[in-house]
Amino acid sequence: MHDSLDEDNPWVDVSAPDVKSFIDARLRRKPDSAKTSSAVLLPKSRLSIKSVLLGVLHDKGQRATAEEIFFCSTLEELLGRFLKKDPWWVILCEVTDSMLGSNVWGLKAFVLKDRGYIYHEPGDHCTDESARRPILAAWEQFKDERAYKSAVLIAYRKHWKDAILPPYFGQWASGPFDVMLQAVSEILTRRPDHWPVVLKRLRDHDRQNTSFAKLAQKTSLKMGLRQDEMKEILLPYTSTGELSDRPTRQDLSEDRKRVLVGAYLCLIDNTG
Repeated sequence: MHDSLDEDNPWVDVSAPDVKSFIDARLRRKPDSAKTSSAVLLPKSRLSIKSVLLGVLHDKGQRATAEEIFFCSTLEELLGRFLKKDPWWVILCEVTDSMLGSNVWGLKAFVLKDRGYIYHEPGDHCTDESARRPILAAWEQFKDERAYKSAVLIAYRKHWKDAILPPYFGQWASGPFDVMLQAVSEILTRRPDHWPVVLKRLRDHDRQNTSFAKLAQKTSLKMGLRQDEMKEILLPYTSTGELSDRPTRQDLSEDRKRVLVGAYLCLIDNTG
């Protein structure tokens, strides 16, 4: 524990297993998860890092002290006392050209023993709910890549708007490409009114010093397609010509729409 809490620390008798037990009691296995050692789990009702930190305390006085501590310590700092590894970014969104400076938000994850947990980190985009750091999904076993990506995909699809994830907003965003490709493609199928965000970014590719050839090359590498195929699909949507803000079935097949989404994700990824 940090020295600043040693004298009046409400969590002094709380252990990492206590925290894990509290969270896990409020999760359920995804209905279609096979009964194996690996699974995706979802909250039964609203669950957050703040509700966990308060819930493991059984005394009203301790909870009152905790509420005071929340004013001077972040929830992530307080949770970190029970973690062996710091929380890490799963989906990182960022704005770098704001007059107020850089702002980051997205989805983060932490691990307790054999389970990983995904939560919403709102950055400056705080509402009363997001300030509590909602826990959105979990997976086990922790090292199971397939379960991890499934949990990220579910959290993204279900909470993309509340968490302000692409295509809703974001100058930059990075994360597992295959997960983001599937999530954004499915969102655009359900919400085609968000296609203009994607297509505008493609048309403005040269404004971020990304040539058409470089964009086609990067997208082809990410998606495993030939560059000539990629260029043929992308060219009409990266030109200044007037095109529909919403590719229709007549314009493009679903596979070709995924190429546009893949190119969009390549453009908003500023990690390299």
